[in-house]
Amino acid sequence: MIPRYLGLLFWPTGQSIDHDVRWVSSPLDPAVWLGAGLIAGLVAVALLLRRRQPLFTFGLLFFLVALAPTSTFLPIRDAMVERRMYLPVLGLAGCVGLGLALLCAWLEQVFPRRPLGSGLAVAGALALVVLSSLALTRNADYSSRLSLWAATVRESPRKSRVYNNLGLAYLEEAGDPHAAQECFEQALARDPDNAKAHNSLCVLLALRNEYEQAGQRCRRATQLDPGYADPWKNLALVEAYTGHCAQARALLAEFERRRIPPRPDPDGHQRIARCREGQVLQLDLSLFR
Repeated sequence: MIPRYLGLLFWPTGQSIDHDVRWVSSPLDPAVWLGAGLIAGLVAVALLLRRRQPLFTFGLLFFLVALAPTSTFLPIRDAMVERRMYLPVLGLAGCVGLGLALLCAWLEQVFPRRPLGSGLAVAGALALVVLSSLALTRNADYSSRLSLWAATVRESPRKSRVYNNLGLAYLEEAGDPHAAQECFEQALARDPDNAKAHNSLCVLLALRNEYEQAGQRCRRATQLDPGYADPWKNLALVEAYTGHCAQARALLAEFERRRIPPRPDPDGHQRIARCREGQVLQLDLSLFR
């Protein structure tokens, strides 16, 4: 991950709130050797400069140590998350600043009679303009939930999770159930065992009054991830609004037991109270989690 973090730091394109990372299964994978070689090289540079430039050594080692808990051999669910660079980047920023100062001092010695200040100022201004434009472009992605997840899908098109989240944005923010369903189906095409995508389809199908298919999706979600509480409540609501009151109360009790921390759900009880045995009611999005 360290090469990718460094790439984003010096040329911030391809940013994402959910990066698609290829997991390696063998220590012989070239990516392993590339990362290990880079880390070894950075450590070697830090040690070589420890006497002449101790601040540079400190900054480089600070960067590596601060990033180590989440970017080494320790197993972790999300291999790459940009916010993990917030602390380590302080050490690297110090190294960059010190390096630029040393470069300017060296240039003044090599070209003593040439004014370099204006050229360096122009180069710095150009870099500032380019990086600022990239920052403004990225900020535009955060203008809405829909635009953020659409940008994430563009950067991580192989991930099931990002398609599910984009579908929820289409459903809840844009009010576009057709686009939402397409995203949920794309999520399941990439990971048929994505319990959250099954739960999302359960909600969408229920809103279309396709109760049987909705129940199947929610049941599948509970089978795939029994600890995931939301589909238990959604299934309870489907049963309640299709007139199966006893099943609805039992499922809501299961939801209350499985949610973290376990606690009663007054909202769920209030909605299930509308249940009439054998009577089908209309649903709306606010009923679902």
